[in-house]
Amino acid sequence: MRLDWKWPALLVLALGCRLGYVLLSHEGQSPPAGDAQVYYDMARNVAHGEGLRYGTAYALRPPAYPLFLAATQKLVGDSYFRVQLVQVLLALLTIVLLHRLTRLRYEEKVAWLACLIYAVSYDSFAIPATFLSENLFSCLIVLSLYCLLTDRPLWAAAALSATYFTRQESLLFIAFVVAAYAASSLKANWRRIFAIVALLAALNAAWVWRNYRIHHALLGGTSLSECHLFLSNAYIFQRLGYAGEIGGRILTQPDAGMTELEMIRTNKRACSELFQAQPWHRFLLAPFLKAGFFLYPFLPEYDVTYMLVLPFWLLGLYLERGRWRENQLFYGVFAILGGLLLFFHAQPRYRGSFYAFIAIFAAAGAVRLWSAGTRARLAMLGWGL
Repeated sequence: MRLDWKWPALLVLALGCRLGYVLLSHEGQSPPAGDAQVYYDMARNVAHGEGLRYGTAYALRPPAYPLFLAATQKLVGDSYFRVQLVQVLLALLTIVLLHRLTRLRYEEKVAWLACLIYAVSYDSFAIPATFLSENLFSCLIVLSLYCLLTDRPLWAAAALSATYFTRQESLLFIAFVVAAYAASSLKANWRRIFAIVALLAALNAAWVWRNYRIHHALLGGTSLSECHLFLSNAYIFQRLGYAGEIGGRILTQPDAGMTELEMIRTNKRACSELFQAQPWHRFLLAPFLKAGFFLYPFLPEYDVTYMLVLPFWLLGLYLERGRWRENQLFYGVFAILGGLLLFFHAQPRYRGSFYAFIAIFAAAGAVRLWSAGTRARLAMLGWGL
């Protein structure tokens, strides 16, 4: 019996990249900072029985990732390294799911190439070391599509709801899935649509009720949504010539004596003032500049892995357009990116959230280009050089 060496080799390569980053990089060896610190501290509070909070803020972030980190801390202890190891294992699970997902629509060599691209791409192997929600989100979004394409409606509804409570911009993809089902056949798909909408509504009602018990006011989503809306657009508007002052006008957490609801109202006023101060042409140009930042291969620093993949991903999106109906859910994931580019700022860090699907289209594009003949192969090798 012939031994299949592909899975051991792929998993060792993926494990080596992720463990190497944890053990050798400055980021992997440093305590969590910025967003990662917020997530980790919220998880620590949950693990210690102090509730889902950060300081005096109770709805600062969606609950799924802090709860996942809290469960991890309870399981392996409050050790950065041990929690990072669990994150690495989750990333390996994503690769396994990615292979199974890709095989539903593509041949074996496309699936293996997609997994190889994902295994060695900086945006995917750096995240497990940094306590950021993109690691869990990537796994959940791949799991969601796998359940959708294998017709597991209850599992798909649960996975999609989990993506929403990990990163709320995934609501755009959930809306795309519901619209795709309805457009295909509302009569045949009403049970699938009902499962997705009902479970998401029930979980969101529980979240709103929990926030109401704390604040005695209706609060859906998170209390940082307006802050993100302000900061992401203010940065872009500044690049387009806006000279207004933004430092200190927006709050990322309430000051002493300021409630979370007061923080939200302050952020809403700042957003209103920011948008009213912009001429119309900046609103038209902003999405293109945001797209440029997302596609830019020199952030973070010089990302060689993304630079190599970039043309094949874009080419794959184009070449696979004839299979749009078959692969509409793969394309639909990028509805999230479209929403980010339109309303927020799709910074390069967010590539990790989409990298599994970047890898699928890059693999499909590369395989089709390689089969096109000698000139195409020389072009591919030339790009590599």
